[in-house]
Amino acid sequence: MLLLIAGQEWLIVIIAVIILLIFGPGKIPALAKSIGEAIREFRRGVSGISEEPREERKQVNPKIVETARQLGISTEGKTEEQLLEEINRRLVELKQSSGQSGT
Repeated sequence: MLLLIAGQEWLIVIIAVIILLIFGPGKIPALAKSIGEAIREFRRGVSGISEEPREERKQVNPKIVETARQLGISTEGKTEEQLLEEINRRLVELKQSSGQSGT
């Protein structure tokens, strides 16, 4: 039996024995449970991050998008906040240019 285990399998066996000695047989199920919960929470967090930008794009007010397009601003992939900032900048530019041409 010992001759069948070679190379990296010994490393895994040694690590398992060390873990058993450190934590004891009673704590290993609790340890495995907490590791499983941590992995599950991590996956939930990662999927939440990847879904966030999609939700923001869906919530953009159509009137803001229409106004931005009328001012010649590209609206693709931008949040409502980004569009509002660009609209404000564009309006300031237009106001300054109309003020200069009128004087």
